[in-house]
Order: sequence, then C-alpha cells, then structure tokens
Amino acid sequence: MDMAGREIEVPTKIEKVYATALTGTLLMYSFDEEKLCGININLTDDEKKYTSGHFQSLPVIGATAGKGQVASPEEIMSISPDIILAMGIDDGSISEMDKLQETLNIPVIMVDGDIRNTLETYKFLGELFDNKERAHELIEYTEKVFGDVNEIVEKIPESERVKIYYAAGPAGLETGLKGSGNTETIDIAGGNNVAVGPKEEAKGRTEVTMEQVLNWDPELIIVV
Repeated sequence: MDMAGREIEVPTKIEKVYATALTGTLLMYSFDEEKLCGININLTDDEKKYTSGHFQSLPVIGATAGKGQVASPEEIMSISPDIILAMGIDDGSISEMDKLQETLNIPVIMVDGDIRNTLETYKFLGELFDNKERAHELIEYTEKVFGDVNEIVEKIPESERVKIYYAAGPAGLETGLKGSGNTETIDIAGGNNVAVGPKEEAKGRTEVTMEQVLNWDPELIIVV
C-alpha cells in the first residue's frame, strides 16, 4: 500500500525508478541516486556543481505535469523503470496516477509530498526499497534540520516576519500562493508569503500581475 492508500503490487527487487516530477526525483536522489533511470529537466552549470556524475548522465525524460518538458508514455517506457514515483496524494493526483499506471502498466507509487511529512516519507521509502538503514540516516538528519529551524523561527515575532514574494517564470510573474507546495519552505523558515489567493488555486504555480505584486508590497523577492 502506498502513502495514498492505494494497493499496488511492486517487484520484489526495485532497481530502476522514474519520478513524475523534479520533487520526486530529488527525493530519490537523496535516498539512492543509483536507482534513478531518468530525470525531468536539463541541468544548469550551477546545478551540475552540486550533483553527481551519474545523475548528470541520466536521460532527460521530462515530467508528467507542470510547465516544462512533458514526458510522453513512449519516453517513459524507453527507460524501462521498475516503478514510477509520484509525490502528492490529493484526490486529483490519485486519479491522474491511476490513469498513468493503467496506460504504462508500470506500478505508480504515490508518496506524501508535504515537506512537513518528510520523516514519514523517508520511512516509507526505507520499507519500499528494503533499506531501513538509509531511511534511518535521513530521518535523523531531517529531525535535526527541522529542530534547528524551529528553534530559530519560534523566536521571531509575527510582526517581524519578512514579507516575501516568490518569483518564478520568465517574467517573475508566476508564484506559489500561501499554502502551495512551491512556497511551504517560506512558511517553515519563518517568512510571510504575501501571495494570498483562493485555496483551490494553491496547488501549483499561479500567474499574477505586476499590479498584484506591487499591492502585496513584499520586503524581499526570491527569484527561481
């Protein structure tokens, strides 16, 4: 059973993994990069400084969602993954991943993409890949990082939390609304995401206008 509660039959030994989006690829990179058989984006020179030779050698397949290169079923099949890893367990994602699994006839394993649940996600990966030792290492590291961050953030009064705008897209006019997975690190780090909108629009990136950004009046802009 995956983290979305779906009963999925997986191979006894999983050697090759493709993730449907960059977040899942990076999660798998942190757990066991040697199992990755494809990535979602072309790496920049800066990104290559911080990634391994194996990671850089993997074919760029794209992702199954988002605004970048879209991976076709044929491209995914060409790298012969044993399983497909998908982050996010909301109802819409479950429906999409059920369709993808039916199309490819490859197990699609859904894991929790909420950064606050990283401990549970690593524990699940430890069981999925029969590598609880690696999971324990990452859980200990994650607990320390969150503990250190929380200790600092708790000392920042609400009135002193920096107003931040997250700028993405070619013109910087795509952002993640408060509550979006794109910007949850701002909240965790004690920032105040100025981009507020309807909850149902907070799943991915949202297009905004320059007037909206000016009205939000951020003190700091983080550019992707």
